[in-house]
Amino acid sequence: IRADGKSFVDFQHDVTAEDVRLAHREGFISVEHLKRYTTLGMATDQGKSSNIPGLAIMAEALGKPIPEVGTTRFRPPFSAV
Repeated sequence: IRADGKSFVDFQHDVTAEDVRLAHREGFISVEHLKRYTTLGMATDQGKSSNIPGLAIMAEALGKPIPEVGTTRFRPPFSAV
């Protein structure tokens, strides 16, 4: 997935496609590590708009399909006791 100029993957945390590629070059191959390194999917939408594009870029960098790379874990919404 390539585009000219700056390509934002996570609009709420300003994570770009190049940030995801940099994480791969730095040795982060786990999606959970990618998430923590870039803050991809940690905004108020909990990754609903950014995780799949980000994981697609990571999968492309690894040369694997998305199912082999994996997905992040979702936590249930917080509710008061």
